[in-house]
Amino acid sequence: MASLNNLTGSLHPFLVNCTNMQVLHVSTNRLSGIIPREIGRLKSLQRLYVHENLLKGTIPPSLTNCSELQILVASSNKLSGSIPTELGKLSGLHEVYLFSNMLTGVIPSSVVNCSSLSALALQNNSLTGSIPKELGRLSFLKVLLLGRNWLNASIPASISNCTKMEYLFLEFNELDGEIPPGIGNLKNLSILTLGHNRLHGAIPRSLEHCGQLSTLDVDSNEFSGVLPGFAESALPYLQVLKMSQNKLEGEIPNWVWKLRSLQVLDLSHNRFTGQFPTTFQDLDGFKKTSNSAMVGSGDRLKTMYDSGTGRFWINVQFLTTVWDKGTLTSFTYILKIFAFMDMSRNQLTGTIPLELGSLNRLRGLNLSRNSLTGEIPSQLQSMTSLESLDLSHNSLIGSIPESIREMHGLAVLSLSWNHLSGHIPSSSPDYQSNTNFLESSFFPGNEGLCGPPSTNSCSPSISPSSTLVTADKESNVFLFEWVSLTALLVGFAVGYCIMGMLLLVSDNCRAILFKLLPVPTGTRKITPAIRTTYGAYNLPS
Repeated sequence: MASLNNLTGSLHPFLVNCTNMQVLHVSTNRLSGIIPREIGRLKSLQRLYVHENLLKGTIPPSLTNCSELQILVASSNKLSGSIPTELGKLSGLHEVYLFSNMLTGVIPSSVVNCSSLSALALQNNSLTGSIPKELGRLSFLKVLLLGRNWLNASIPASISNCTKMEYLFLEFNELDGEIPPGIGNLKNLSILTLGHNRLHGAIPRSLEHCGQLSTLDVDSNEFSGVLPGFAESALPYLQVLKMSQNKLEGEIPNWVWKLRSLQVLDLSHNRFTGQFPTTFQDLDGFKKTSNSAMVGSGDRLKTMYDSGTGRFWINVQFLTTVWDKGTLTSFTYILKIFAFMDMSRNQLTGTIPLELGSLNRLRGLNLSRNSLTGEIPSQLQSMTSLESLDLSHNSLIGSIPESIREMHGLAVLSLSWNHLSGHIPSSSPDYQSNTNFLESSFFPGNEGLCGPPSTNSCSPSISPSSTLVTADKESNVFLFEWVSLTALLVGFAVGYCIMGMLLLVSDNCRAILFKLLPVPTGTRKITPAIRTTYGAYNLPS
């Protein structure tokens, strides 16, 4: 074993003289050159580890003369050419790792003859053609990594026979057709990535039987229809659910809001309708708990060697890509402290639920480009981990909650293209490093907003405090004004009645009030002593 020694040079053909060699482990060095064709003389070789070097050239077909070979690891090199069809002759082969090279050509159909195969990792090459239709014959297959190639045609239906499958990576290819309905037979499946293909049709309901699933990624395909009505207890371990950039429609089913382990939810760029639920009490993965600092399911796609068991193994977490702080970001690790929700570019309606503030582990929240109405709830202040908030391109009204200035971790804020009004909250004086949001956080749109950072000055009647008038205060003001107006009208009516009674019953009162002039006996003409104009009305002459 000579790995991790920074060795240079090449694999010298003299190694073939070690005819009884069973393990050749020279990984993670700086070896260059080719894999010598003489390697086929190592008849006793069982495990070959040459990964993470600078090896070029092709995989020698003579390697198949190593009839005892069980594990072949040549990933992360610069190997080119095609995969030898003779590989199928190695019936005792258990694991093949050739990912991250420059391999071309097709996946040889002869690989299905390796009946003991448990891992086939060909990811990140330039392979073309289709996935072998008889892949289902590999009944012991647990790991199938074919992502980031140029594979086309459909996913073979026989894959449903690989009932021991745990990791199935087919992302970034040109696959078309539908997801085989028998996918639900893969009850041990932990990660399924089908993103960035041309797959279409409906999401099969049989997926709810994949009870061990932690990641389901079908981004950037052409899936349509409504999401199936899974049981609310289905997929209890699902941490990552990504279905963005498809043609999915209808209301978001209730089981989505019951996924207790969920940390990444991306349903953006679809045609979902309806409203948010009123409660998120089951989304424990979006809430802080006592073990919030523990590492979750994310690990690098990297070859490892277990010196204790003498076995090679692979850690197969894929890159999780989300829009974070306005930038497309790939995460190699999914931590327990990370949570993200993107529901943008749908047709969601209704108000932003107050209960959303309870999701205090959320790092990014994007609800933009929907048809949300109502006000921005002040309860969002409770989302203490939030770094990016996008509510733009909706129909939100009212003022921006003053409490938003207390969200000290918020680095990116977008509220533009709404109907917000009132004073823009300023930074908290008690937290000097708090972000001062740019004008682009609020505009264009929201023409009723005023104050820094905008150039719109607020009138004296609009101040930060005036935007904080609560419903109780507003109702008190309205009650006071109503009572005052009523008292004024009642007082005027009473005074008018008393005056009228005095004028009717008392000549002296009339004489005093109107200063009556002497008139002939038997006639009484009342003439005002003063003639003046009161607005538009004249006293009678």
